[in-house]
Amino acid sequence: MTNSMKQSGQLNKKRGSSQVNRVRVAVANDRYRLFCKASIGRLPNRERKRFDLKTIEQWSRGHSRHTEADYGSTVVISCLEDQLVCSLNKMALGTNVKYVLFPEDLPCEAIPDKLLKLNVRTPQKLHLAHEKSGEKIEAIISRFLTGSYSSDANYRIVDAWIEGADLVLLSPSFHRMRIPLEKLESKIGSKPEKIRAFEIDEDGSFLYWSHADVHLGFEQFQHLVDPMALLRAKQKNQEYNRNYGAAIKQLRIENELKQTDIQGVTARNLRRVEKGELAASSALLKSLSKAHKMELKQYLKEIALRFRSLH
Repeated sequence: MTNSMKQSGQLNKKRGSSQVNRVRVAVANDRYRLFCKASIGRLPNRERKRFDLKTIEQWSRGHSRHTEADYGSTVVISCLEDQLVCSLNKMALGTNVKYVLFPEDLPCEAIPDKLLKLNVRTPQKLHLAHEKSGEKIEAIISRFLTGSYSSDANYRIVDAWIEGADLVLLSPSFHRMRIPLEKLESKIGSKPEKIRAFEIDEDGSFLYWSHADVHLGFEQFQHLVDPMALLRAKQKNQEYNRNYGAAIKQLRIENELKQTDIQGVTARNLRRVEKGELAASSALLKSLSKAHKMELKQYLKEIALRFRSLH
């Protein structure tokens, strides 16, 4: 293979990588550009570089040092009322476009006409957020952008609202999960004003009800509505505990220690941990590391090596 062919292959490989990772962020006006700029500025430097932020007008004039092929997706974040947003379907923003739009003071009677002009045919591409204050608008934008690059994006919460008898959660991929409010009563009560008084974590990891001191994340909500998901999670935890317990036992036997040799831990509790019936507590691990005459960090490293060999 010639050097020129190698260089060409490397270039194509890089372009393929950027094609997946780059995100074009389009806004209709400077107010929303500042909201997005502040949100992107809080991201880790490596992730921050993945977002190209410009106004819709700038994108329509082709103001970019990247080609169309470099962008894996486009997100439009702005107010629904802006005329530029309503004419977006005439602009070349690619095919994979998502919209996070804020009606703000737009009357509800005017919303259908605006949405028709967008020509969006699926809810997986559009979210209308009711927030009006600049602080709360920026918070939703921040959760969306943070979640869009996260490895657990499907388990982040961008927005949440009460709709009839359901609590509805929105993920960065615009998946909507509905949780019947009756399934939350045992945790947060049944008073409507209390149920509505939740806060969304800054990065979308959970909802928080201060009156009940309850935190619930996306997976926990999923367990409430899908018994099989809860069963799978329990099975996963049980398998983890069994393997971790087996690794603890293996290392103990290698060091010729009996279950009764571990000070501060009863033989019965250690036996249950080694069988996977109990999760290993931090206190138990500290006692084990001391009995093995190891620093805790080294002991955990040895356990991890044996744990991996059991998979």
